[in-house]
Formats: sequence, structure tokens, C-alpha cells
Amino acid sequence: MFPRFQSDGKQAWIFVKLERILWAIVVVVSLYASLAFFEEFSARWTVGAQEAKVTRDVNQDGPIVPDSSPGSMYTGSQLQPKDDGSVIGSLNIPTIGLLVPITTGINKVDLLRGAGHVPGSALPGGLGNMGIAAHRDTFFRPLREIKTGASVFVRGQGGTYSYMVDSIEIVTPDHIGVFDIGSQPQLTLVTCYPFDYIGAAPKRFIVHAHLASMLPIEANYPEPHDESRSLREAI
Repeated sequence: MFPRFQSDGKQAWIFVKLERILWAIVVVVSLYASLAFFEEFSARWTVGAQEAKVTRDVNQDGPIVPDSSPGSMYTGSQLQPKDDGSVIGSLNIPTIGLLVPITTGINKVDLLRGAGHVPGSALPGGLGNMGIAAHRDTFFRPLREIKTGASVFVRGQGGTYSYMVDSIEIVTPDHIGVFDIGSQPQLTLVTCYPFDYIGAAPKRFIVHAHLASMLPIEANYPEPHDESRSLREAI
């Protein structure tokens, strides 16, 4: 009887140990699952808060480009595309990692899909001043890093056009002189400013560039890169 009792006691001790190990595993797995759920919830909440801020700022900024009567601030020398939000090209600034489609129109819906071609302004590579606008918290956020002398590539139906940045200025929203026509084809990029302003931004950030050359329609864009930082923040 004694050997059997000793054996039963040993087995009971093993079962107790196994039970404790199993409970420890359950606790660890439960803690890990809870931590993973919390991290996922926190990440989703953060992203949601960021998206809400972008939407709020976009809605508060109002029109990026001031209203004006036809012909008072644009060239209008080319047949204009329909203002239906369709994509007519793309904008690429390799030095700041900006690559975005160009849509027709600059209303709220258009600017959620890409950078908007200012109605009545010149088309890619055309005579006059081509205006492109986008919100500071979405597609034109990298524009804060732009420098004079940077190359800007605009792809349209006729090919890829290379522009060079001449100047950068900050103006009030009603300053329509930024679209004045010069002696050579121009490109004007417009977004709200300051970039980190909370609420309706009081000014506009303007980039002026001139047409430098035209690339064949089958030519590829230069690879985007960022000279100012190794990793860019997600929008």
C-alpha cells in the first residue's frame, strides 16, 4: 500500500504542477491578447483622430483659390477640360517625394482625389500660367520642403513638362496676382498656410515655376526622393 500511496502522491503532485503551468499559459495568452487589442484600438483611435483633424481643417480652410470672373486672372488660351473631377495628368516633385494626380476642378470633392487644376488656367506645357491647388493637410503637405531651383514635372496628354521653381511667397487669400501671366509658360502651386495651423488657415503658400523643357510622352518620371529627411511622416 505504501508504494502505491507514494506513486499516487507523485502523480497528484505532477497534475498540480501541470494545472498551474496551464493556468499560467492561459494568463499569459490572455494578457497578450488584451495588450494586442489595446494597441489595435489605440492605433485605430489615433488614425481616426488624425483623419478627423484633416477633414476638419480641410473643411475650415475654405476655397484655396479666390473666386474671380473669367479672364481676370487666368489665360484661358487653351480649350479647357470639363470640370468633372476627371484625372488629366500628374504632378511630381522628386526632391520632396511628392507625386499626385491632377484632377479637373478645385471643389472639395476634387481635392480629395488629387491636386486640382485651377479652372481657366493654362494646361500642362501650354502658354500662360497653369494653376494647381491642393490642401496643406493632404497631397500638398510635402510642399513645405520645396526650395527654389527644384524641378517640377507635370505629365499631361502631350508629354511630360519640366518646370523649375523660381520663387516662393506667402500671401493673403484674396491676392489673385499670383496667377498673372508672364513672358513664358508658368506653373503656380497653391495651398493654405501655415501648414500646421489649427482651423481656417489665414494665408496661402505660393510656388512659382517656369517651363524649362519638355520630355517625350513615353519618358519615365525621375525616381522620387527626399533630400531633407530619410523618412517622411505619414499623412
